[in-house]
Amino acid sequence: MRYINRAIKFIALVSIIFLLFILFHHNKRYIFIDAGAFEGNLSRKFTKTDLYKKYKWEIFAFEANPDTVRVLKKNLEDIPNLTVLNNAIGIKNGKILFYLAGIASSEFKNKDYHIEKEVNVESVDFGGWLKRNFRKKDYIIVAMDIEGSEYSVLDKMTDNGTISYIDSLYVEFHDFTKLGFTREDTDRLMKKLDLAKIKFYACDVEIITDRNLLPENAD
Repeated sequence: MRYINRAIKFIALVSIIFLLFILFHHNKRYIFIDAGAFEGNLSRKFTKTDLYKKYKWEIFAFEANPDTVRVLKKNLEDIPNLTVLNNAIGIKNGKILFYLAGIASSEFKNKDYHIEKEVNVESVDFGGWLKRNFRKKDYIIVAMDIEGSEYSVLDKMTDNGTISYIDSLYVEFHDFTKLGFTREDTDRLMKKLDLAKIKFYACDVEIITDRNLLPENAD
């Protein structure tokens, strides 16, 4: 009988550990990524939406400009579950050269702007970052305004499959600025996103909360 009681206790302990493992590893997360957050206006507006109020969201705000990121942190310091990352979104990890021109910043020189200074900033391989930090069952919204880097980033993500981690993508294409990209570049990339069967919107990302472009649910 003593051995039977021990066996029962052991089975109960294993069952509890297994249940905890399932709960820990299968808990769906709700992620909003503000890619090119600037001073945090979009992240702030997202917290006022009905969608935000339905789920426990985690917000990740990327901003490469080291001067702007200090303002960003202060502006959003009261938002729960918020992480501010002082990184450029790119296709590789490591230092890259960034051009600062007033409120604008990019890894590309814009001929319309007077470049005030050049700085080295930390870049992250965005697709790899998503794969390391999240699971495909998590619900991920990405609002991307990264001043021309969207072409190489989304190209790589559609090629290696990490684009599939994103449930809703809002991207501002920069073929209208003097960064060297054309409408043909945008059309080609949009076709790749269509083939990858990704739900995306090409728009000024600042309008997505104002014009009800967000999904109604994240189930």
